[in-house]
Parts: sequence; C-alpha cells; structure tokens
Amino acid sequence: MLFCLNSLAPSTGLSSFFGNTADTKGHGWELTLNLQTITTRNFHWTTNFLLSYAQDKVTKYDVPFNTIYYLSANADANGGASITPTVGKPIFSIYSYRSAGLTHTTGDPQGYLNGKLSTDYASIIGTATFDSLHFNGSARPTTFGSFRNTFSYKSFSLSFNILYKLNYYFHRTSITYPSLYQAWIGHKDFTKRWQQPGDETKTKVPSMPSLANLNGNRDNFYENSDALVDKGDHIRLQDITLSYDLDNPAWAGRAFSHISVYCYINNVGILWKANHDGLDPDLFASGLPLPRTIALGIKTNF
Repeated sequence: MLFCLNSLAPSTGLSSFFGNTADTKGHGWELTLNLQTITTRNFHWTTNFLLSYAQDKVTKYDVPFNTIYYLSANADANGGASITPTVGKPIFSIYSYRSAGLTHTTGDPQGYLNGKLSTDYASIIGTATFDSLHFNGSARPTTFGSFRNTFSYKSFSLSFNILYKLNYYFHRTSITYPSLYQAWIGHKDFTKRWQQPGDETKTKVPSMPSLANLNGNRDNFYENSDALVDKGDHIRLQDITLSYDLDNPAWAGRAFSHISVYCYINNVGILWKANHDGLDPDLFASGLPLPRTIALGIKTNF
C-alpha cells in the first residue's frame, strides 16, 4: 500500500488529505557468503560478501500528478528521491524531457515537438505530457551490497569494506544562465559550454546567451532534460580499520582483561563510477560531498 497526497473539493474546507489510494508490490533476494579464505596458526583471512536485489513497482494509483511534478521531483539532491507514483514503474523514478543535443550554429539545446527537433522551448514545455517524458529508470539502486575482507596476523588486524550500488540514475545540476547573470551563481559546467560550431560533438552544456537574449524556458528545458541525467552506479571503498589487541594473562582479575587500540577511516573514496562528470552519486541534501572521517580509539573489556 502507498499513502499519497490527494486533492479535495474546496467545499470540504480542506485542500488535500493523505490516504491509501495506491498499491505497490515488490520482490527481491539476498545472498550472503562468509568465507574462511586462509587460516593458519598466526594468520587468518576472512571474506564476507553480501549481494542484494530489490525491485518495486506501482500496481495502482488513483490520483496521477501533473507533468511538472514528475520533473520537479528530480530536483532533490539525492537523485530525485521523491515519490513519483506511476503504474508499472518504480515508486522512486527519474523522468526528464527528451533532449537531442545542441544545435550546430548556436549551441542551443534541442528537444522534440510533435516528434520533430525543436528549440521552441515554450511550446515543448507547454505541450509536454507524461507520455512524452523520458523515463530514465529507478532513482534508487536495485542491486547493492558489500565485500569485506579481514586480515589478522597475531595481534594485528586489518579490514576494509567495499560497497557497491548498481542499476539506478540521478539528476545532476548544471549552469543556469539567469542565475549567473542575476545572482552571480556559477557552476563548473560553464567551462564546458558550447563556444563554437563543432563543440556540440563533445559537450551537452548550452552556449552562453547575451543578457538581452536570456530565455527562462531555454534553461528550464535544459535543467529538466535527460542531458543532465547520469547513471548512479558506483563502487566505493567505504571504510578501513586497523587494530592491535593486547591480551595479558597477568591481567587476570585486574580492571582490564583486554585492550584494543584501533584506527578507523570512513568514506575513503570511490573506486569506480559509471558517470563521467566526476560526481559522487551519494550526496547530502545540501549537495555537499560526503565527509571522510578518521577516528582513533581504545576499547577495553572489564
């Protein structure tokens, strides 16, 4: 079941209510492997592998949203993690205008109007229907898991954990020229903008218009087009732990029976990512990169 915001007649005195007007179903599976890879008197190598698959689908939805809602849901910095209920599609999905690259002579973004290439942005936006939008895919990973290895030699222990998330998409930001002109808000994509004929073969970033030729619909179309949708698939070195255990039989009956000194590093870095824009798909809601944290500590048993 899915609880959604529904409209009410003005005569009721309320504009909307949350109710059960939708159904969903999902399926998935999980595989866990725990392996003693190498075991000797002083050395141990253990491996823990986790693979999960989860897929959901809306099977009923009584109150469809308008086209603008499905596009505005992509504005979330976490890759469009807003509910976009559509029968037959995942609960969290990415939708966009269909783009067709940039024009050769002016570097304007192109879309489709009545099935033909067009730069009439007002008409493309004004006549857009849900069926004309591009369904990019799930906004949440459908395949994910981890791969942890732990190496122990006498009292030393070293472990590292690799996370992976696959088969999902996210909507990234880019330069918006009205914001640049009016509020001096820039973006690194400015350096990738179209500047001369031929650039359309190596960039998706539109040319910079003059102040007199600013067109809000042009930027609106580009912002919500599939030119700014990237695959979120990535593999991350999530954490590393190095520890040293102190056990002394002479401590029996003392305050401490065991002491462990450790160093822990979290969010070490991305090992591989499907997008070619140098972006980390896992972001804070503010759009800031996830921080790397380092902790030093001592654990004891009393």
